[in-house]
Amino acid sequence: MDDAAGLLLVLAGEAAGDAVRRLRDAAGLSGVIGTAVAGARPPRWLAAGIFRGGEGLPRRLGFAADILRAMPVTPRLTTPDDAPGLDRVWCVVLSNPAPGREDEFNAWYTDRHLRDVLDVPGYLAAQRFRTVQADGAAPAWAYAALYEVDAARHADAVAEVARRTNTELMPISPTADLASLCSAHFAPAAR
Repeated sequence: MDDAAGLLLVLAGEAAGDAVRRLRDAAGLSGVIGTAVAGARPPRWLAAGIFRGGEGLPRRLGFAADILRAMPVTPRLTTPDDAPGLDRVWCVVLSNPAPGREDEFNAWYTDRHLRDVLDVPGYLAAQRFRTVQADGAAPAWAYAALYEVDAARHADAVAEVARRTNTELMPISPTADLASLCSAHFAPAAR
């Protein structure tokens, strides 16, 4: 995927993998259709479409979804392990800064946190985006981060992030509004 292009996230709260796939085909979108990876808690979204561009999105989808347009804040950062042909799990993290601390939040997230996550074995790439609601309304989350994880090492990588969180290896800044933080992991759906 072109890392300079805008991103369109279609995050469906129902088992809508087929609906997201039909949307992709009808709108002529290219990207990834994914289904939620089981975790410690039930996922907020069960299916996702992660597309570059997406200007041809129909106004009515026919299923319930959070739809966000996102413009790059950073280039796509990669690790030496990133290679074409690897099966990937996509982790979408939606976040907000604490009130009045947006500049500090962005400095921490872009200059520190992305690199801390990419230091975890199994994480392949990361990119941050500024979000806007597709319908023009104010989004629930100001920022999105898209992480690519080696599917073969996904479970170990996620466990390692949890182990490192709030340690010197991965400090979490008080400039992040943790109450609004939302994340989900998606594996490619069968075609």
